[in-house]
Amino acid sequence: MSQTSTEISLIELFDFLKERKVGAVKMMGISLLIGLIIAFTTPKEWRSYSEFIPESTNNSGVLGGALGGVAGLAGLELGEGQDGTFNPELYAAVLNSTPFLMNFLEHETYFESIGQEIKVRDYLKDHLKTSLVSRVIGFPKRIQNIFSSKGGSSLSDEAFDPGIMKIGREDIDLIETIKSRIGVDYNKGTSVVFVSFTMQDPMASAVLTEYIIEYLTAYVSDYQTSKQAKKLQFIQGQVKRKEVSFLEAQRALAAYRDSNLGLSNNLAQTELKNLQSQYDLEFNLYSSLKLQEAETRIKVEENTPVFKVLEPVKVPVERFKPKRKMILIIAITLGFLAWVLFVSIKFIIRTQLSPRLLGKGKAND
Repeated sequence: MSQTSTEISLIELFDFLKERKVGAVKMMGISLLIGLIIAFTTPKEWRSYSEFIPESTNNSGVLGGALGGVAGLAGLELGEGQDGTFNPELYAAVLNSTPFLMNFLEHETYFESIGQEIKVRDYLKDHLKTSLVSRVIGFPKRIQNIFSSKGGSSLSDEAFDPGIMKIGREDIDLIETIKSRIGVDYNKGTSVVFVSFTMQDPMASAVLTEYIIEYLTAYVSDYQTSKQAKKLQFIQGQVKRKEVSFLEAQRALAAYRDSNLGLSNNLAQTELKNLQSQYDLEFNLYSSLKLQEAETRIKVEENTPVFKVLEPVKVPVERFKPKRKMILIIAITLGFLAWVLFVSIKFIIRTQLSPRLLGKGKAND
């Protein structure tokens, strides 16, 4: 019985909707108009991107193994430990870090749309266009910022720790804008890294995408090679100092031999042996350091990551936003659904609630 009444109700609802189909046309027309306003007041955006694979080269090479063997014969221990590689899943954290974003704001690039080279910060403040919807939605926040900036307290520069970054409200808003325009994705299965940047200038979008990738690759390379690079720098300093003492011992031995030719007394032979021992010691130390320098240099090269580019950065031809067809389809769909919801509620009130209220009224009489 209930199933039959439900079917009848659905049929009645369908007939009720059909009788008011003119309202559906009006609602979808209004939604279409709103969609047109949104679609054609939203500024055009272009997105540049690149895809690459970070190839880790962290294994000991053939030459490194050979030098290790020679060093072993000399009684040296050069070490075979490997440095950890930078996890690609942290690439997004690097590009969302405040130091990078502050440097990014100060980076100068050429914006074709305005015909001049300016800082990213200045372009975002003075030339970045916003949509009508964004202005309407962001109006309360702008009013709040005006009042909060008037009543806010500020720290004096003398009392501020120079080791801590001091960022103003304006920079915070600009940083959030940059974050929303940077895209980073890492595919674990294919090991492909996708980096993109969206801007209202196609040429600037490509140039800034290239800048982001250069910063990221330099950061990763420095992370993986910094330990061995510092070790190499230290060893090179030791090699230079030891080379001086080795050459001094070499010259002292040669000079003594030249000035004491034909002498065979015990005193001369003892002095010669002492100079020879000093020379041998300096030679062994100098040779050991040169081996360590060569081994460390190889480790620096091995730990330097290689980035294989699959898709290079290109100047975009087609706009990324706004997707006008999609906006219009969504607007019409939402308008139709809103009409169905409104009419259905009206139908329920008329067929379900009104009879009950009338029944209660008669019972009270």
